[in-house]
Amino acid sequence: DLVLEFIKHGLMGIEAYYPEHSQSMTNFYKALAKKHNLLITGGSDCHGSAKPDVKIGSIKIPYELVEELKEARMRI
Repeated sequence: DLVLEFIKHGLMGIEAYYPEHSQSMTNFYKALAKKHNLLITGGSDCHGSAKPDVKIGSIKIPYELVEELKEARMRI
C-alpha cells in the first residue's frame, strides 16, 4: 500500500533486485513495476566498511534495465 501511495506522488522506479529478496519477492516487485509502469532497479546494498561482507556487483540486473534507466534520465 505504501508503494502505491509513493506512485501517486511521482515514484518512478523500484528496486526489485536486492540480495535479501527471495526469487518470489523479486518476481513480485518486477510484476508491480510492470503493472504501474515503474523502472526496475537493483543493487548489492554495499555500504563499504559498514557492511564488509556485501560487495559491489554481487547483484546483477539485466542490461536492458540499465538502458531503460538511461533513457528515463534523458526524459527528466
